[in-house]
Amino acid sequence: MFALFIGCMLCPIGLLLIFTGLKRRPQVFIGLTCLMLSIYPIYLSWEVLGWQFDLLRGWDLRIMVEQSPYTVTLVQEPGVDFYNTYFEVVREDGKMASVLIDGDDSKWRNPKVVPKAGKIYFVRGVGMITDRTSYVDVKNDQIYSGDYQRMFSLSRLSFQTPENYRPDTIPKPFDD
Repeated sequence: MFALFIGCMLCPIGLLLIFTGLKRRPQVFIGLTCLMLSIYPIYLSWEVLGWQFDLLRGWDLRIMVEQSPYTVTLVQEPGVDFYNTYFEVVREDGKMASVLIDGDDSKWRNPKVVPKAGKIYFVRGVGMITDRTSYVDVKNDQIYSGDYQRMFSLSRLSFQTPENYRPDTIPKPFDD
């Protein structure tokens, strides 16, 4: 909140200095500097305030893909420290497991599912696929947590009944 206050104070001060000192170069320079410095605290506070608002209203994002014998859902919800993003995997028998993608994520905007080379990539924004892009590969029994750059075996996940399922369990990666 203090950052938002600073940003909101620098903006009008910068505008005032610019308009009152149009014929004085140093004053205009200081005013432009104040305006530029006000952008970051306002942006940072906007992200934090948006996360707090989402936390209060119980917002979540869900993108589901069905790949027999699994249904994989990318879930993002507000957590203690910004957003928790994880895969929720459901087998045909209804048992569930999860794989953490990022426990300190920023809010996904414009999320998409991109199938490519037998893998299902979960992308955000413009949809670039990099080595940190999470994906599911049912054919090869793999699920990849891009942020942590860890590979998991779908069949070795700790599946639980829906009554006992907790999305914060983190499975152990496997080594090939």
